[in-house]
Amino acid sequence: MDPKRLLRELSPSAYRTAVRLRRGPPAMKLSGIPGRAHARRLFTEGSAVTVEVGLRQGLGGILSNAAKVLQAAKLHHVDAALSFTSPTYAPSWGTHDWLECYFERLGSRPEHRPVCQFQHVPVLRAPSPAESAALVWGALRIRDDIAAAAGAAAQGAFAAVHFRGSDKYIETPQVGADVVLDVVETEMRRAGLDRLFVASDEPRFTDLARARLGETVFWLPVEAVASSDGTPPHFTDVPGEIKAREALTTMLILARAKLLVKTESHLSEWAATLASDQRVVRMTPLKR
Repeated sequence: MDPKRLLRELSPSAYRTAVRLRRGPPAMKLSGIPGRAHARRLFTEGSAVTVEVGLRQGLGGILSNAAKVLQAAKLHHVDAALSFTSPTYAPSWGTHDWLECYFERLGSRPEHRPVCQFQHVPVLRAPSPAESAALVWGALRIRDDIAAAAGAAAQGAFAAVHFRGSDKYIETPQVGADVVLDVVETEMRRAGLDRLFVASDEPRFTDLARARLGETVFWLPVEAVASSDGTPPHFTDVPGEIKAREALTTMLILARAKLLVKTESHLSEWAATLASDQRVVRMTPLKR
């Protein structure tokens, strides 16, 4: 058995600790001091600046960090141009700033500006969800070809469920799949909906939903799924352009649902910001 999978099954707490250390060791805080000083100077001077949103992270995290950058720029009266450089979604053809591979840029362009990194930007106040949505969707929008593919897959009235599994339990306790599906069935009856879109990084959840709800279920066939050792789909070796398009198409289909039942996830939180008429049921673990 793979060592990562074995550790995850035998000692979840040790696995969580190992992942947290790998993602953010204390040494990174020290190595970031010059970068923070550089970013603070640029923002204090009121410069026009390019901010790279890099590091390995999921799409929802990238959008959330972009919102923080734009909020900091607004409060510092800085013209900040976004540059998406996370290797997670870097396309196989080698583009460094891939924002315009999947989005249309509505804000400033990043060329010919001093550059700093998103994690070094001096954030005075984290934006609220409503502020985050206004800031990000005022700076970019999902490309029309991706939106068209989502529209073709999401016709009529339907409910949706987003179950985030794999490594999410490192950040927050997980709600059981059966508990989530119980709520889905109850809420669908209440809303008078008879079709369900299932989105999950764990194929087993889709299988459970299909076994339970049968032909009412539809889903988006995807290449990027969680591995058996808990690696989430956005950290797998699937090409970046496939991961990005699958994530964005999933987000847009979730946004078209009349009812969304979701566990903790940045992706489905961002999907809700794109919805015009949607009831959202957020599943959170019971506190003991």
